[in-house]
Amino acid sequence: ERGLLARAVALQGYIRSFRGDSEAGVELAREAVAMALETNDVTVTAETYRHLAGTMEYASKFRQSIDVYETAYQFCSTNKLDYQETQCLGCMSWVLMRLGDWKRCFETCREIIEHPGSEANSKATANSVLAVIRSYRGEIKTARKHLALTAQYTSGINSTIHKLINKWPEALIAQVENDTGNTL
Repeated sequence: ERGLLARAVALQGYIRSFRGDSEAGVELAREAVAMALETNDVTVTAETYRHLAGTMEYASKFRQSIDVYETAYQFCSTNKLDYQETQCLGCMSWVLMRLGDWKRCFETCREIIEHPGSEANSKATANSVLAVIRSYRGEIKTARKHLALTAQYTSGINSTIHKLINKWPEALIAQVENDTGNTL
């Protein structure tokens, strides 16, 4: 089936970019989106768009990654794919945070948290990203609130990525409090 092939090619592009073969990865991910669009399967297309955006991110093409996440978000919104929509926003918030576009990142995270179709994983991502920003800004009490919310949202899904991401604000909080022995 063409949809399965598009998913496989998108994942291959994502993995190649993750492993440092960025140009080949981006090319494969673009090819996957083109294949997915031909299938008229909105779920497959949304997934391949998200993989293309992630592939761009791993290739350190952050602005292009944001552009693709925005395209994916609009596609998901138009096609009423709530879960995919908030997944796109969650990944985009991570890139926005890393780019230092904190104002837009805050807005994106709030949209995730307030979205009626947002699931635990997306809400956890938004709170993890907000915890990082708040801890950098010295807003320790609020950063802890976001860490607690992340723990609450991930309690039933055993999310290793959120545990790892949360080490970042935990370390920043410990540094502010001069307690660096408790972060590792």
